[in-house]
Amino acid sequence: MSKSTNGTMTSSDIDFQMVAVLVEKILVMKPDVIGILNIETAKSVSLKFLALDSLDVLQLAMEIEETFGMEIDVVDFPPEMTVEGLAAQLVTLKKHQAESKR
Repeated sequence: MSKSTNGTMTSSDIDFQMVAVLVEKILVMKPDVIGILNIETAKSVSLKFLALDSLDVLQLAMEIEETFGMEIDVVDFPPEMTVEGLAAQLVTLKKHQAESKR
């Protein structure tokens, strides 16, 4: 993972990390999508295609909240969104939440 010149993670590193965590957590919840979902396919595979039901989405949101220390509303997980798109949205949400705590 590359770092910026001051040693902090760059936004692309954070996006990659979020994508990797989402992919990992979804594969644990839905092992039947192994072979369909991976880091490379995350940009084109939607949550709807992965057949995540409302309980799956709630579980995924809770795990992301715990992993990244952020608050998420399940409406942040629209079914048509790709895994990579969701990761980008969550990174933005995390940044906003961190700024609002200052």
